[in-house]
Amino acid sequence: MAGCVQDGGCDTAIYEITIRGALDCVWRDWFNGMSVVTQGTRTVLTGRADQAALRGMLDRIWDLNLTLESVRQIDGLRSGQRTTREGEE
Repeated sequence: MAGCVQDGGCDTAIYEITIRGALDCVWRDWFNGMSVVTQGTRTVLTGRADQAALRGMLDRIWDLNLTLESVRQIDGLRSGQRTTREGEE
């Protein structure tokens, strides 16, 4: 479940949002600085966001009457959280 942790950091993850239609880099500011890449007739937005920011971007896609094709979470690390690989301390 996403939410804020006791130290004040909020859960963030890297998301990939696919939209039908070709958008150019001018739209980057509309989507909180996410990477904007056009692949044929689709646009892929990629970047780190918490749940509130993700909801805001999905609302913006709705408000602009764009067609959402998919939302995929690529990485779900919390901000400021360090991961340890097997064998490391």
